[in-house]
Amino acid sequence: MDGVPPHHSYATLVRNADQNNDDLRRSRSLFFSLPWFQKGDIDAYTAVTSNNMATMLVCLQTLLSVGFPSEIVYGKISPGIGMSMAFGSIFYMFQALFYARSSGRTDICAQPFGINTPGAFAFISSIILPVYLKKLEYDDNNNPINTAEAAEFAWKVGVAANFVQGAVEVAFALIGPQIQRGVPIVALLTSLASIGFAFLLTGPMLDEFAKPMLSLVCIFIVFLGYFSGIKWGGVPTSVLVMVVGVVIGWGGAYLTPDNLKNELKNVKGYPGEFVIVDIFQHAGEVTPYIGLIIPVGLTVAVGTIQCVELARIAGDEYNIRWSMLGDGIATMVAACFGSVFGMTVFIGHPAFKAMGARVTYNALTAVTFLIVCYTGLSSVILGVVPIESLNPILLFVGIIVCCDTLNITPKRHFPAFILGLVPAVVNWTAQQAEAVLRAADSEKASRIDFQDPDQWRAWGPTMHGLFLLGSNYLVTSIVLCCMMIFIIDKRWDMAAFWSLIGGVCSIFGLMHNIKLGFWVKRKNFGWRFCVAYASCAILFMCLHLAQRYNLIAPPREKDDKFLDPDNDDLIDVTDEKPSITADHKFYDDDV
Repeated sequence: MDGVPPHHSYATLVRNADQNNDDLRRSRSLFFSLPWFQKGDIDAYTAVTSNNMATMLVCLQTLLSVGFPSEIVYGKISPGIGMSMAFGSIFYMFQALFYARSSGRTDICAQPFGINTPGAFAFISSIILPVYLKKLEYDDNNNPINTAEAAEFAWKVGVAANFVQGAVEVAFALIGPQIQRGVPIVALLTSLASIGFAFLLTGPMLDEFAKPMLSLVCIFIVFLGYFSGIKWGGVPTSVLVMVVGVVIGWGGAYLTPDNLKNELKNVKGYPGEFVIVDIFQHAGEVTPYIGLIIPVGLTVAVGTIQCVELARIAGDEYNIRWSMLGDGIATMVAACFGSVFGMTVFIGHPAFKAMGARVTYNALTAVTFLIVCYTGLSSVILGVVPIESLNPILLFVGIIVCCDTLNITPKRHFPAFILGLVPAVVNWTAQQAEAVLRAADSEKASRIDFQDPDQWRAWGPTMHGLFLLGSNYLVTSIVLCCMMIFIIDKRWDMAAFWSLIGGVCSIFGLMHNIKLGFWVKRKNFGWRFCVAYASCAILFMCLHLAQRYNLIAPPREKDDKFLDPDNDDLIDVTDEKPSITADHKFYDDDV
């Protein structure tokens, strides 16, 4: 062959060339594996920062509104959020840089990262607030007298629960894909959608309608931007709604200079705390909430798997286990530095890659949150921007997590989706019933153990049902949804299996109860639910035997989870606004 020395084969030259290319890629500086400061990075930074900032501010305001002192909110929780945002953003920035150096490509976009919004509100409503309210004591005038002590205790329980959630996510990094294959993904995402419907949509909607002149315009600006695709001259919808909220809030005297003056007092340097000792000291207090923590961790793991899959479709093939580990470790870091909120990869990668973003937007996000969270500037933002202009972002998230689940749900499984929403709605309703009682007579309410099923039973069947169906609502949602899916598919053996799972969870307090235990005493309902679910399992197994002997119709054929069974058309999961995940928050106006 011309030009090839006789003592070298062509294959040898190719191997040498490949080796030289590999050496060249390894010799490239890691930090210059990808181009920096692309225009798309600014667009992606705006989307990630504004949406995470909205979630963080609403969460902090929620805690402040129930009596948490600013020293805990701004001095302990906020720095933890900043540290975890920085850690996770840099983690995924380096993940992209290493990938770029090993592949030699320069078109790789880092995965976005931030607060797990549904999980954050599940923790606030189902762990932190119940612990805080139970710890409160009142004087003769029904005024709380130990808010600081109760808030400190609830915060420590919250960070312990958050640490456990992170550890659960790390464990799922090893077995998550196997769990996803064993549990219908519709059931897992329905449990997440139930949080979105009850706590991100229904709850904030009540607060919004309490101030319609301020809130309705903000709500429909978000809906116009995200659902109708209305353009705002290059201004992101999440930024515009804040600006409009500021104008209406200050023009309508919803916010005053006195409010801002008070918030400015919180602007100072906060060193934060490393609370690993407190985490282990309060680990025992987390036990009653295992039925919430594990499902939240599982849904985060499944959401991360879906995010990585969408990134692969967009052209960037990240390691699933490392991404799941990143979420879990970042959540544990958040807990160790005082945050009660879990962290996760976001869905926005395909959109940001289309913008031209690379890795700079993650670095900018990290720096921004470190500055805001360690200086108390979030207090100033809350003094300038009315919370009613931030809530619409949560309304959007609440709607879209439900839409995401429906988008991958075969139409015949829609009844299972609807059934799976009920336990969270019931839990939210029970919380409102408790809130009404506390508002009417807080001193009397302080003497009531709202975690005692006998107390709810004494108030009648309806109130007792609120407790039983709403307790550990995520596990209940998954089990009921799985049972309904397999009933619809006429897979009676699997329906029986999930009935038995429900029975086991019930007798140990993982369903229909708040406290773990072995609920077999005569007055307990754990063993009663166990018998009920076992009876259902027997019924399903009888149907399974009849099916085997061709006495009844065979199971439905299993179709791909992304197929619409009615028309057999493939649902597009790679469009400009991709679905299938937990934290679907990135609908930039330009995409």
